[in-house]
Amino acid sequence: MSDKPDLVERLREEADLCRAETATDVAELLDEAADQIENIRGHAFHQERRAEEFDKGLDIATADYRSLSAETERLRTAIEHAYGALWRDTRSSPIASEARKILLAVLDREGQRRGAQWAQDRFGPVRKWP
Repeated sequence: MSDKPDLVERLREEADLCRAETATDVAELLDEAADQIENIRGHAFHQERRAEEFDKGLDIATADYRSLSAETERLRTAIEHAYGALWRDTRSSPIASEARKILLAVLDREGQRRGAQWAQDRFGPVRKWP
């Protein structure tokens, strides 16, 4: 940091010297320049505070997104497992058939495949009865 006075302070000092020498037009110009610099500094300060608040909000939103993504993943997995269990159930009751239809409405082909694979891994392959 410099020991040199701040630009605004220097402008104010020069304005005072000009007034003392009756150069009021130059003094007014220097005061106006100093006022504008202070206004710009104030605006910059508020913009920095707003940017900090935005960053905090972004951090919170990012954490919320990650939490929702994890919860969505858990729900997707649960739906796939439920579908796989119903897919694996060879008895095929009307209630199980209806439950499968409900789950199929929200699963894509890949989700169906993962659910069926989970059921095979968990319960073994579907056996065909002679």
